[in-house]
Amino acid sequence: MKKFDFGGKTARFLMLIGLFLLISPLVLSFSLKAKEIQASSKITQVTVFLRSALVSRLAKVNLAPGLNKVVFPDLPVSLNDNSLTVEGEGNSAVKILNLEVARTFATTPYQEEVKRLEEKIKELDREIAQSEEILNICGTKEKFLQSLAAGSSSEAWKQIIIGPNPKFDNWKKTLDFLGKELKTIAQEKLATQEKLAQLKEERQTLKKKLEEIKPHQPREAKRVSLLLTADREGEVNLHLSYLIPQATWMPRYTLRALPQENKVEVAVFGAVRQKSGENWEGVSLELATTLPTAGVSPPQLNPWYIDLYTPPPAPIRTKRTKQEIKGRVVGGVLGGVAPEKADFQKVALQTALIEEKGLHLNFKVPQLVSIPSDNQLHSVPIDSQELEAEFDYYLVPKNMEAAFLRASLKNTFQYPLLKGPAYFFIEKEYIGQGTLNFLAPGDKGNLYFGRDKQIQVKYTQVSRKKIEPGFLSKTEKIKFGYEITLENFRPREVKLEIVDQLPVSRNSKITIDDVALRPQPDKQEKNGLLHWKLTLSPGTKKKISINFTVSYPQGSHLVGL
Repeated sequence: MKKFDFGGKTARFLMLIGLFLLISPLVLSFSLKAKEIQASSKITQVTVFLRSALVSRLAKVNLAPGLNKVVFPDLPVSLNDNSLTVEGEGNSAVKILNLEVARTFATTPYQEEVKRLEEKIKELDREIAQSEEILNICGTKEKFLQSLAAGSSSEAWKQIIIGPNPKFDNWKKTLDFLGKELKTIAQEKLATQEKLAQLKEERQTLKKKLEEIKPHQPREAKRVSLLLTADREGEVNLHLSYLIPQATWMPRYTLRALPQENKVEVAVFGAVRQKSGENWEGVSLELATTLPTAGVSPPQLNPWYIDLYTPPPAPIRTKRTKQEIKGRVVGGVLGGVAPEKADFQKVALQTALIEEKGLHLNFKVPQLVSIPSDNQLHSVPIDSQELEAEFDYYLVPKNMEAAFLRASLKNTFQYPLLKGPAYFFIEKEYIGQGTLNFLAPGDKGNLYFGRDKQIQVKYTQVSRKKIEPGFLSKTEKIKFGYEITLENFRPREVKLEIVDQLPVSRNSKITIDDVALRPQPDKQEKNGLLHWKLTLSPGTKKKISINFTVSYPQGSHLVGL
């Protein structure tokens, strides 16, 4: 088998649209004499990016000696003309003279999906008609039996009751027969009515879907024509590739906690969506990755600030500067003037490409898949591994009286785990849906598998007492006392990390005194956050107490308490 010769030099050819702009008009006129071949092509490979997809088609054509014009009809109108490339091989030496793209209308009035839906609706119509006929027959039977039960002076009724040898037992036998038959008919009617309702609902759903995708006018398409020469007759394989914009994908995960094994099973899926106008059936699929920035953690405590209330200043009647008047600032001056430059900037979600020797990292789906052009998400499996994990419980009782199961693990995949929606399980029990944040290879992260009701948590304010200033003092005080109660109803020992806080003063006139923490926290941060790491044996209870006093000038109004 000979490989194509483009320009008489290379064994394979790669054609770009820009090259054909240099072709002489004289060469283009040859197409009038060329043998035209309608290529019957099939999509064989698709690479999906964030907002586009690279589609590759394969067509096997028989070329005649001399000029040939190979036409690829009914291509998506949205394909990017400048992205068109062609590769191929065959038994004859082939040279490419020209490639042109034209807008046209699809040669087939409806897409394959439209035809499939129409056939399905016809099939449902037949089943609906059959069910309605069964109901009619049941109705006829029912009326006949009811007429017998009502009695009649007809000869048939006399034969049933009287007969040649009348017996009173005939009444009972007749009534039993009528009751049994009427019950059978009622059951058949009920089953048929339920089936009929399901058929009509399914037909309505398909009809709605058909109206959404069925064109109300001839579908616009593109037609790609190749002008080439062959030295002799022979079969060649043409691979036509192009970019389309109406495609995307996102990662999805199934995260299964296995606490008894100290592992988390991570199953990676790609959710693909496309509405290019052509179905991808039995294709080799690759998913090109992009990297969003890491997301936020589960519920965290913010610093607890307190300050003195300061009345707003009188309105400024002078001409405003470029500075803008800001609104209320918690723990600061109300109605003050904001500086020209903000103290912080909003963090925007960013993406980055993973590159390896200049190439993007792609996920190649191991099996052939089919993705219809229906603008719906379709999941395809990518990979699955069990990662080693350490399990404990994370608690923020002030915000929620609950213990959250936490798994600390390391990403041992050879690629990053991109941010995406995830389904969380503990063993076989479904917990709920959440988000897996970005985790690079080798990095450590935490996963949270919901609250455990067998770890009881209670957060109580046990005291709040205001102490008036003494005879010579000008300082007011408020004493606070809080208590956290923890109880383990599980049959095994559990590890806990408890987070609480002390208030932080933003004013030198406010002080936090008489701090008493029992037991002492394992970590105390400058922003007032407190961390305890405790172990609870089965059936045991522990308490944490937090006590402190806030002192401030007499007559002041505190903000933040």
